[in-house]
Amino acid sequence: MSAIDVRDIADAAAAVLTGAGSDGVVHDLTGPRAVTHAEIAAALAEATGHPVSFDDLTPEAFAAALDGVLPPWQAAGLVEDYAHYARGEAARVDDAVAVLTGHPARTLEEFARDHAAAFAPAGPSAQTFT
Repeated sequence: MSAIDVRDIADAAAAVLTGAGSDGVVHDLTGPRAVTHAEIAAALAEATGHPVSFDDLTPEAFAAALDGVLPPWQAAGLVEDYAHYARGEAARVDDAVAVLTGHPARTLEEFARDHAAAFAPAGPSAQTFT
């Protein structure tokens, strides 16, 4: 999927709202490259120094894991989202962030580095695995 940094969404919105991108064209905002969930986990692990993994479950196992955690309608939507990603239907990349803002879209690695503290274990109950 072509995940995008929320800061790039904000920068693009600011550009459009201030007139830089108000040409009436619809802009598809994406990250700079398509990434997998395993790549996201690896970037977070690298940035935090703690293990992070992605377990690629079957749709049935994923639905079962969500049973009782989310309302059925929300779980079904999440399972469909992941099926959409698995089929590569969210992998298209667009240069709209660069066109609108004058800077390239931030990478997954930049996001992970900049927000590592939010993903790292914290407090006395945090576990460190070696």
